[in-house]
Amino acid sequence: MFAILLTMIALALPAFAEGNTLEVKCVDQAGSPVPGVKVTAFNLSAQKMKDKKSDANGVASFTKAEDGVYRVVGRKEGMAPALYEYAQLQNAAQQSVTIRFEPGSSESKLYFEDAAVGQRSIELLNQAAKALQENKMADGEKLLLESLKIYPSNPDALFYLSILDVQLKKWAEAEDTLKKCISMVSMISQLQKTQNQASGSSYEQMAQRAQQLLKLVPSYKLRSEADKDAADGKYDEAIAKYKEALKIDANDPDLFYNMSLAQGKSGQYDDALQSAEKAVQLKPGEPQYQDLKKKIVELKQNAILMKAKSILEEGDKLYKSSDFSGAVKKYEEARGMIPENKQGGVLVQIGRCYAQLKQGDQAVAAFQKAIEIAPDQGDYRKALAQYYLGNKQYDEALNVYSDPRTTGNTPPDQALFTLGQALSNQGNSEVAELAFEKALKLNPTNADANYELGMILYYGKKNDARAKELLSKYVELGKDKAKLDNASTVLVVIKRRSP
Repeated sequence: MFAILLTMIALALPAFAEGNTLEVKCVDQAGSPVPGVKVTAFNLSAQKMKDKKSDANGVASFTKAEDGVYRVVGRKEGMAPALYEYAQLQNAAQQSVTIRFEPGSSESKLYFEDAAVGQRSIELLNQAAKALQENKMADGEKLLLESLKIYPSNPDALFYLSILDVQLKKWAEAEDTLKKCISMVSMISQLQKTQNQASGSSYEQMAQRAQQLLKLVPSYKLRSEADKDAADGKYDEAIAKYKEALKIDANDPDLFYNMSLAQGKSGQYDDALQSAEKAVQLKPGEPQYQDLKKKIVELKQNAILMKAKSILEEGDKLYKSSDFSGAVKKYEEARGMIPENKQGGVLVQIGRCYAQLKQGDQAVAAFQKAIEIAPDQGDYRKALAQYYLGNKQYDEALNVYSDPRTTGNTPPDQALFTLGQALSNQGNSEVAELAFEKALKLNPTNADANYELGMILYYGKKNDARAKELLSKYVELGKDKAKLDNASTVLVVIKRRSP
């Protein structure tokens, strides 16, 4: 407790300023020490300066330096002047900076010593801005670096370079440049206050923009990595990174858009729709975001249909193996995934399963539901008619067959004739007779129906009078020579055996 109290007292006492220390390291292009350099430290705040010579290790140390913002200049014969801006010293700080020398004339002027040199830096900056507007990134970067070599503390050039670094995905460089830009603006503002000058509002705005961009750089980095993961098909990794990026910048519609794409491609359709909706909310006028929502809905529907198709195939296998109860379960499961207006085919299969299971009411209900969904789909009506035929519900079957919606482009009487002919060939003359009678009821001039029904009645010795009537009608209407000959012969036989 006593130690803590002593610490609190010490913190409450005024700091004892022992002076600041500024260590300047002088190196050449290879990083080797440069001794004998005249190093000048300008305290721009106090408008004072001190000179030191660098020692054998290329170091010039300024001790007991006053608080302030410093500019460091180094000159040595045979070398161009080296400049460092700015170093800030206060509260007994110890700071080390490095100035790098290149071959040249020590008499060369720096930007603050010669207005023409400073103007050259501004010209290079303007050229860089133009190059960047024309999307000439490499040219813009080269010009910016040349400008900063002349005027290293220019916040405008630093800010432009930081934006370029972001575009080039040089994340670490972007953060360093932004921090330096913010620092330069802060020091310039301090110098202006020290010298009773008005603070530049444009620099303050730039600092705010730089701080905002600095905050967003991690988000941009995460997005870039996520985009690559998504392009490589690593959707889960991409989505995780998009979410991390959104923790930094929750109001970026493009982040939501990109995440929605990844979620959609990974099958997370509901999440993808939510992300797309968020993008639309943040940027309502963007058509691309609206289109994305539609695409995701289509992807979701297609995925569901593909899954339904797979389940239907399982149901078909069960049906073929006579596991009709299992097949019904699969068909019903798939049916729940399909839009109602597309369920007809599945319902027909369900009806066939129930027919095999001898559950007639359920079978008829399934067939009728299919017909209700698609009234003009003849195959569904034929399936119901076949069920009725199989259960000897002939009137119901023939009623279905005679419905024009069942026969499609074929006239109902002709469809009934075709059915009767098939039944007759199968030896089911009883039902064939009903089909032909129904056909003739719809169209008494159906020559072939007259012929076939007449022959059934003749050979079955059921009704010679009716057979005579029908075959006589065929002789009147028919065109097939063989059938005409047969009909004429049968008519002679009927006449002979009639009382």
